[in-house]
Amino acid sequence: MKKWPIMMLALSLLASATLFAQGSRKTIETGEFTSIGLGLPVAVHVMKGANKVEVEGPAEAVEKMKFETRGGSLNIEREEKLKSWKGNGVTVYVTMPNISGLAIGGSGDIIVKDEFSEMGDLDLSIGGSGNIEISGKAKQVSISIAGSGDVKASGLSGGSCNVSIAGSGNANVGEMKALEVSIAGSGDVGYKGDPKVSKSIAGSGDVKKM
Repeated sequence: MKKWPIMMLALSLLASATLFAQGSRKTIETGEFTSIGLGLPVAVHVMKGANKVEVEGPAEAVEKMKFETRGGSLNIEREEKLKSWKGNGVTVYVTMPNISGLAIGGSGDIIVKDEFSEMGDLDLSIGGSGNIEISGKAKQVSISIAGSGDVKASGLSGGSCNVSIAGSGNANVGEMKALEVSIAGSGDVGYKGDPKVSKSIAGSGDVKKM
């Protein structure tokens, strides 16, 4: 008769251990920022509002992540002493009042969920196979891709836009007044509207209206 309470206790402890392993959403203390630098293979979801950072995922992976605010940029990296880091199932939720830059080094993704309609100069940069998704309005846009990453910004409009691709990455943008493109490789650039287009292509890349 005493085996039943012991079995129930064991099941309860197992459930608690499983929940701890899965992790939960944790708030990260940061300073003010308008740009993001991502150096981990995780998904970052961006919303509009006061600066706030939350991370969700396995506790073991979250504990080894490093969040720093430097020069108005939120940098998301692994702890320096770690040679490798596995973050399967980790998602970072970032709230920020405006966006001045998004940069990815590696295979992470930055997905802007809300539309930011009052951006000034906007820098979008990918080094690797990561992806950036963003929509809204900006005065000037600079897009740099080195590798196979994609910038999906067909809902982004603005004044002048400069796109530089080295590799097989692709970039789509919305309506711009002027579009300057430099491609070295097989990357493609798609655009909306009727901007003044200037292009320099070395390779099989292409620039075309969507």
